[in-house]
Amino acid sequence: MSQSDAHIVILGAGHAGGTAAALLRQYGHTGLITLVGEEPVPPYQRPPLSKAWLKGEADADSLALKPLEFYAENNIDFRPNVRAEKLARSDKTVTLSNGETL
Repeated sequence: MSQSDAHIVILGAGHAGGTAAALLRQYGHTGLITLVGEEPVPPYQRPPLSKAWLKGEADADSLALKPLEFYAENNIDFRPNVRAEKLARSDKTVTLSNGETL
């Protein structure tokens, strides 16, 4: 398996995780990408959240880094509402809070 087709699991679907997934695709990664996050929503901009959201100047869609469809269209497996429970470096696996192993 080459580096360009390896399965990459990104733990944390925040601003950094969402950007990393998008950039991997932009720069030619062809393998599986799984983006795991505890929140029920896709990655969003947190700095504006504290200001614009509280002032009523922004809605949830305007804070999203990418529309939800972006992840499916770019073959990024977005897994909301789960977190990593166990990392097994020797096996190169991640066990999620829902019992699934990647």
